[in-house]
Amino acid sequence: MTLGTLAGQWNLGGERSVGRMGFGAMSLPKWPRDTAIAVPHRAVELGVNHVDTASFYARDGVSANELIRAALHPSDRFATLAGLREEGLIEHLGISNVTPSAVARAQRIAPVTAVQNHYNLVHRDDAEVAARHDATPTQVALALTLRRSPSILLIPGTGSAAHLEENMAVLEF
Repeated sequence: MTLGTLAGQWNLGGERSVGRMGFGAMSLPKWPRDTAIAVPHRAVELGVNHVDTASFYARDGVSANELIRAALHPSDRFATLAGLREEGLIEHLGISNVTPSAVARAQRIAPVTAVQNHYNLVHRDDAEVAARHDATPTQVALALTLRRSPSILLIPGTGSAAHLEENMAVLEF
């Protein structure tokens, strides 16, 4: 068992299990390129086996997908991903922050295994609990969210390798 699977697994599409703690790639384009490539590598080393990304996560013409591709070799368009799925290189495809019509359009291209809904931890008041457990309020919120339901897969935003490790540490709480 890896650190990335300590919170348990979730079955996507009846065929693939993923750890319930993922990697949110929205911030990758804000980082220096070396860091933006190193952090996804570290996430995989820690046992993360699902990454949240979208082609609109970009800054100064550099997308999160381009950086992930440079780090892990994934592609950045749903149709391209569907082609890779047909080649047997990708098992499942998911989409996030979409309308029902966007889900329908994606499903016309390829089966959609997962749809990510927005679940915001920012509004939680966990500072007192965090102080009692020598943790950050975000760590408490992540831990509580994991305990809320085994069907919740977390994909917290991550600003650095240290932040990634702080997020992953909740799996040992």
